[in-house]
Amino acid sequence: MFSIDPTMIRRAADSGTIFERGKKLHAQGAYHMLEADREAMRFVYEIDGSYGDYLTEIQFTQGMLHRSCSCPYPGQGCKHVVAVLFDVAKLLARDAPDTTDT
Repeated sequence: MFSIDPTMIRRAADSGTIFERGKKLHAQGAYHMLEADREAMRFVYEIDGSYGDYLTEIQFTQGMLHRSCSCPYPGQGCKHVVAVLFDVAKLLARDAPDTTDT
């Protein structure tokens, strides 16, 4: 099962500051999942932003992260992408089969 860890999310952020801002945004819960295709590993979110709502999409293909966000930030690793990655990580962890012995 594919999983996302904080180290991978940190690498997706353009800087440590962006990572921390995205982590905070995730904790605030200012987002809404619009689409989730677990088979295609594609997730689309609407995020309440400073200048309106933004669409943020992430997709994993062949182990590569593809991301986009409609916010005005000039890079690909914005705080919105970070927040979405934290949420998707939580979603995938919740869906993962329990492998502990009982």
